[in-house]
Amino acid sequence: MPESIDFPSEDGRVAHGLYYAPTSATHDGPVDDRPPLIVMIHGGPTAAARPTLDMSLQYWTSRGFGVADVNYGGSTGYGRVYRALLHERWGIVDGEDRQAAARWLVSNDRVDPERLCITGGSAGGFTVLAALAFGDTFSVGAIHHLDGFDRPLIVLQGLEAEVVPPAQSEMIVSALTDKGVAVAYVAFAGEQHGFRQAPNMRRALDSELSFYAQVLGFELPMAEAIEQVDLTAFTNLTAFTNLTAFTKFTAFTNLTA
Repeated sequence: MPESIDFPSEDGRVAHGLYYAPTSATHDGPVDDRPPLIVMIHGGPTAAARPTLDMSLQYWTSRGFGVADVNYGGSTGYGRVYRALLHERWGIVDGEDRQAAARWLVSNDRVDPERLCITGGSAGGFTVLAALAFGDTFSVGAIHHLDGFDRPLIVLQGLEAEVVPPAQSEMIVSALTDKGVAVAYVAFAGEQHGFRQAPNMRRALDSELSFYAQVLGFELPMAEAIEQVDLTAFTNLTAFTNLTAFTKFTAFTNLTA
């Protein structure tokens, strides 16, 4: 079960979320180490993270990741005033609260400040891009800021997607390849706005785990026979971004302050 967390954000606001600590029935993490963190951003943008069973979330906690599912200002479930915080400030308030969640968990010694990841799908993907392009916690650029984009990227693309068609993702891959940035591209036949086929959903998670393993420097579980994604021109091990066909972005960075 998650822990409900309340944490300070900008302008004296208090934001909310759910924190899932790493959990395994068969393995224990190093006693002198803190886990990497994945900060998740829901879609909508005025939806909400709920404490319901989510096997894709448990995929990460069972593999040693802490997960913070953030209910940024604008989320439902905290009253009209809280939901209205996003009005004319989408991409600002949500970005502030996501960064605040990571900083709060770091300041409370819950997670490793050098292994912070963020992810969001659909409207949450826009929130991630805004934070990556304009925030100072997750220092990764977006397609309109390629001059400063020097971090490894993985693209998980549904070939039937219309919201983010393959041509758009391939344009990003091509531009970053030309720039010498490490890129992995994994295509999924028969998928559209969000993956729906169980084998593809598992393959997407495994591909993302393989990407994390290469960036963070840990071994994949041999018993699961996970195929390693190919990272071309992989020369930078400091940060990454992950884009899927339904505009899901994930990024990793170091947080020192």
